[in-house]
Amino acid sequence: MATATATGKITQVIGSTFDAEFDEASLPAIYNAVKVESEEKGVKID
Repeated sequence: MATATATGKITQVIGSTFDAEFDEASLPAIYNAVKVESEEKGVKID
């Protein structure tokens, strides 16, 4: 099964909760894991 990748951005972080924004055309399905990448760290958020 192929997996599609949607690119978005984190808009807000409060404690362990975050808001992410995606284009409507590339909105990931509910319950998909989100992988956050930056130049310093990579984090997988389930």
